[in-house]
Parts: sequence; structure tokens; C-alpha cells
Amino acid sequence: MVVQPTSSGPLAQLPDGLIAIVKADCPACSLIQPVFADLAKRVDLTVYTQDDP
Repeated sequence: MVVQPTSSGPLAQLPDGLIAIVKADCPACSLIQPVFADLAKRVDLTVYTQDDP
């Protein structure tokens, strides 16, 4: 799983594979972390968080 810090600038291009946008202090987003870990073993997965510096 790739965790990218947020940026104030626009992305030039989104990465290939699945993209998840989550909030670090969201209870539902925290519950799905094991699912993301499992998905990351099988497919390209990029996770962006909206509230990490």
C-alpha cells in the first residue's frame, strides 16, 4: 500500500490501479485498513489522506 501525503497543488496524473481517499480520524476509514492491506497485496493501490500534512 502506498500512502501519499496530500498536496495543495493539482496532480499531474493519477496513478494506475485503485485509488482510495480517506480521512485519518474517520472511524469507518480506520476499519477498512485491513481490507486495503489485503487489496494492496493483489493490485496496485494508492491511498491519499485528506488530513495528513
